[in-house]
Amino acid sequence: MTNIHNLAPTKFPNTNSNYSVHHSSKYCSIFGGGHDLYFSNNFLNTKSASGFGHSYQDVLGKGRSIFTGDPNNSNSNIKITELEVFKLFK
Repeated sequence: MTNIHNLAPTKFPNTNSNYSVHHSSKYCSIFGGGHDLYFSNNFLNTKSASGFGHSYQDVLGKGRSIFTGDPNNSNSNIKITELEVFKLFK
């Protein structure tokens, strides 16, 4: 992911482990209970967005602009060109 702040990749702690990652028929992947970050099945449209800061802690203080590119945090839409999701096993 790239962002307008030119920050290195960052780990965001999850404050609600019940809503780490989940999937539904409407969305490809949803991260966080408040839809901190979600991607539609057809992620080339504007149905992918960020409501960042619900289940994942905003350690950078940038709000959803870290994902949307909107410095004013007024836009929640994300433009996606490619998506890869991995699952880690313990």
